[in-house]
Amino acid sequence: MKDPASAHTHDRDARAKGSVIAGVAFQGTYVLVQFVILAVLIREVGEERFGMWITIFSMTMWLSMLLMGMDRALLTWLGRVAFHQPQQARRVIRAALGVVILSSGLAGIAILVLGRSLPWAHRILNVSAADAVRDATPTAVAAMLVTAVSIPLLLSGFILQAYQRGATRHLLGIVSLLVGLGLVLLGVWLDWSLPWLGAMVVSPLMIGGALQWFVVWRLMPPREAGATDTTPVAGPMLATGMGLWLSDVAMILLLNSGALVVAQVEGATGVVPYGAVYRLVGPIFVCYVVIAHSFWPAFSDAAQAQDHKWIGGALKKSLALVIGLWLIGAAGCLLIGEPFIVWWLGEAARPGTALILAGLALALAIGVYHISVAALGGLGYIRVQAIVSIIMLLVYGIAVWVFASSINAIGVMLIQAAGIGLIGVINSAYLVLVRRRPTDPAV
Repeated sequence: MKDPASAHTHDRDARAKGSVIAGVAFQGTYVLVQFVILAVLIREVGEERFGMWITIFSMTMWLSMLLMGMDRALLTWLGRVAFHQPQQARRVIRAALGVVILSSGLAGIAILVLGRSLPWAHRILNVSAADAVRDATPTAVAAMLVTAVSIPLLLSGFILQAYQRGATRHLLGIVSLLVGLGLVLLGVWLDWSLPWLGAMVVSPLMIGGALQWFVVWRLMPPREAGATDTTPVAGPMLATGMGLWLSDVAMILLLNSGALVVAQVEGATGVVPYGAVYRLVGPIFVCYVVIAHSFWPAFSDAAQAQDHKWIGGALKKSLALVIGLWLIGAAGCLLIGEPFIVWWLGEAARPGTALILAGLALALAIGVYHISVAALGGLGYIRVQAIVSIIMLLVYGIAVWVFASSINAIGVMLIQAAGIGLIGVINSAYLVLVRRRPTDPAV
């Protein structure tokens, strides 16, 4: 008969594996859904408005900064107490939710008040056709507003992940993706305008978050006296969140500014091949997010138990998954990537082998980054991530500015890969040096 510690270690492994498997299924569904949606959109709205939408969609990703680092702070804090201190777990959840509701509420108001006055068509999205100019502002505002409202709902997925219920999170995510696809196809059939179609494309965030919150409330322990008082954890947790938020900001801007940079240099139509390659390699690096989020709370749980043997084994397993997935994905992208993109999105999206290679370099860099961040975050080392990420963001901005007159989509993607890859390498080196030390006292 296994002792309790051994049994918990076994359960930790099983939950992490189940989360990875369900996450891969979710990402496979996401790829298929995006395949259908983008193929429908480019034929429905035309090349320039499609390139405009790709740029807007990448900009909606910036709004994940409104999580204020509470998403990954939950993986660290809640991952440590979920199975051992149920009332503390309730306090952690309420503290995180309060911060995110405040930030997303303020952002939603700002989008409503200021969004329509921004020069979306000519200055930001760089479109000129009459229909694109007409749709630019309402599409951007609608997509941004739906995303901002969805942000507090996104916490539910990270809470499930912290409880090592990643499989449940991903299965509900699959349901939301299919519902969102149905709404987009309905909108095309009913000839909805691009602003409405754009809102439907981002609607799975809201649908999936709502479904996941239903499960979260069932997981939370019954309220006890003093359980609603967030004072013991709110301040320290916010400090952790802000450290993670700084690295989030850097990563979001590094990863999701490329389409905007290309649009400024080459126009909205130039974004089409860049966006096509980004989505071609996308399944590789979104799988890395699945792996990282599956192992992160397990790292926190193991750190709390001082289970260094499990931590070392988990690092090897997660890195092996990163390399194996990249090799498989790289082979597929190089063999059939370009003809697939042309068949999928048309001749305007033809990327060329060099752009695909740049995309694969970006995918590998993202894999190293995510695993290093999951391990450092789970073990409690937050400051180093924030410092390194902000420095790399500044270097990226300077590089884009210096090469602004001659840069193209390939150059943008290579600069992104270099910046993100360096963050991952430095984080990994730091992790090797400090893995057996006590966790960061600030966390």
